[in-house]
Amino acid sequence: MTAATLSPPPVPAAAGPGLPVDAGAGRYGVTIGGHRLLLGAHSAVRVLEPPEASRLPNTPAWFLGLSNVRGTLIPVHDLAALLGVESDDRARMLLVLGEGDVAAGFLIDASPRHLMLASEAPGGAPVALPPPLAAHAGDGYDIAGDTWTELDWDALLDELGVMALHG
Repeated sequence: MTAATLSPPPVPAAAGPGLPVDAGAGRYGVTIGGHRLLLGAHSAVRVLEPPEASRLPNTPAWFLGLSNVRGTLIPVHDLAALLGVESDDRARMLLVLGEGDVAAGFLIDASPRHLMLASEAPGGAPVALPPPLAAHAGDGYDIAGDTWTELDWDALLDELGVMALHG
């Protein structure tokens, strides 16, 4: 299995955990079902070829199951399937957020992109995201003519866990 760990983009000296990142700072963004989503500025991120997932009984089709990633079982989610949108399976990658027991996987449309936030960001026109993404969306950033949306990945993961068990 091919793996890459993304180092956090350089953080200006004035920024740190819990503090706003200065304009001009780099961030990673991913595309899921055509939606452009930003990863947290200080997220632990790995990108892998999608591994086999062991399905769990009585769970929705978008919850692909559990995969063994470096000796840790992680839940794997297909948000494009949840949203009912098509994705090119040949280009998809597994985005692993977090580490150890708090890691989770999301299928993404392609490798993450390194983006530079302009001094005028945030300020992109709000993008109407479908549920459950909309409930966890934050600011929009206009980058090279596209709007990239902040997403609270931890809160989304909590909601997906509830949906998988009760949905």
